[in-house]
Amino acid sequence: MLFRSLFSSTASPLSRTSLDLPGGSLISFYIAQNSRAEDALRANPQNTPTRRPQVFFADAMANADRFDHLQTTRPSAEEVQFAWEDQTGGGDRDFNDARLSLCLAQGPVYQVPGGATQQVPVEFTLVDRNAAFRNELGVVRVDDAQGRIDGLLPGAAGYAAAALQKDRWQPVFATTASRGVRTDRKSTRLNSSHSS
Repeated sequence: MLFRSLFSSTASPLSRTSLDLPGGSLISFYIAQNSRAEDALRANPQNTPTRRPQVFFADAMANADRFDHLQTTRPSAEEVQFAWEDQTGGGDRDFNDARLSLCLAQGPVYQVPGGATQQVPVEFTLVDRNAAFRNELGVVRVDDAQGRIDGLLPGAAGYAAAALQKDRWQPVFATTASRGVRTDRKSTRLNSSHSS
């Protein structure tokens, strides 16, 4: 899988990260509003819409404000583009705060190719940014195609806390990513346990 990210944070365009993910694992995406995911969890553990910062997920039901913070388009049969809105309730609804393109897309939940014992490289490139917030963008391991985490469906009480528990999430671009820096690394948070 090749991901191209037009991510908005203090990260500069053309930063690249290659992240080795467990083969066969199911992943989805999140954006942490003006924060790192771990700081958002600490400051707003229930991910309530009246507190800041919030974490928004690819599935609108997982978002405390129930707003769909992600728009998708299909410019071709091989590509899906994701555009994020990082403001609570949809804010300015410009959906230009972070953008990803994914080749060989499968839906809002993606299965990393390969077997459970393999680490599969996935490359992310930061191309542009256009947000006032210093957002973090990352992946979260889910248990099935509906986005369940430990039996919780998106929108269930405690979903955000379950999604951001140890070994479930991995930042792709942190709020401090730098222009043109390339890092290759194994996932330090996502373990290889997953449902088949």
